[in-house]
Amino acid sequence: MGDDYNQGALPPDLDEPLFEGFSEVLRPGDRAVDGPLVDARTGEPTTLAALWAGDHLVVEFGSGTCPPSHAASPALDAIAADLAPRSVQVLLIYVREAHPGEHRPPHRTLQDKVRAARRTVDAWGIERPVYADALDGYLHRHYGLLPHMAWVIERGGRVAFKASWTDPRLLRTAAEQLLYEEALGDVRTRAYQVEWQPRLPVDDEATLRDLAASGPSAVRQYLEAVRTARGPAAARPRPGGRPTAAGEPSVTVAGQVGDARIAGSLAGVDERAVRSPRARNRGTPVAVAGHRVA
Repeated sequence: MGDDYNQGALPPDLDEPLFEGFSEVLRPGDRAVDGPLVDARTGEPTTLAALWAGDHLVVEFGSGTCPPSHAASPALDAIAADLAPRSVQVLLIYVREAHPGEHRPPHRTLQDKVRAARRTVDAWGIERPVYADALDGYLHRHYGLLPHMAWVIERGGRVAFKASWTDPRLLRTAAEQLLYEEALGDVRTRAYQVEWQPRLPVDDEATLRDLAASGPSAVRQYLEAVRTARGPAAARPRPGGRPTAAGEPSVTVAGQVGDARIAGSLAGVDERAVRSPRARNRGTPVAVAGHRVA
């Protein structure tokens, strides 16, 4: 299972079936799934249950080759610092590489995974706790396999909140709601349902810089998936009602169409740019399909 799980090629459908099926995976009120973890800093083994035994948990699933995880990291560190005195632990569970490449290959051993997690801690300056999932992705698989999902787990192990993407602002709100309910004590309460589809900004330039840091194959696979995703779905109306123009780049994830602002053709990828070590530094131009983005 470990080899299949870690092979890491981005599927042409951009994992859309996983996003569509996420609503069926562990719902609020369910018992959370326990599983093994390794502390990325110390190498010490622990379990998710050991963490929720003492604190409420705000859990981000991510990796060093997941651009949205990189983007969210500073805000999550700030939330972690704010909530730690209130017995809420904000943590990252390091899973398989979202976009493995020549510089950041798929994990072959648990030691590879722990080293990758520790390297990401150092590279991003992460201050909150970081734990590596099992090599076969035990927790990642049980919580939905999405590349950057988020969960809130109450002290004691009950699922309180889940989201298919990690939005630091929404996670702060969910944690504050959990603390509010806890403070109610013996007051009688009623549960209610909420349906909401908030949106996150997508920084395509930062995405391409992060992919370039992983390696040229990560860039190619991503652009191939974007190009494959353009088809009948690209004609669906965008948010705001404006239809996607024929031939205009778009990305479809979980039924939502968004402008990718990058060309879908792989022919113009400047592999010299993505191979260059300089291209892995923030602000270094990355050429994609003849367009300079940085």
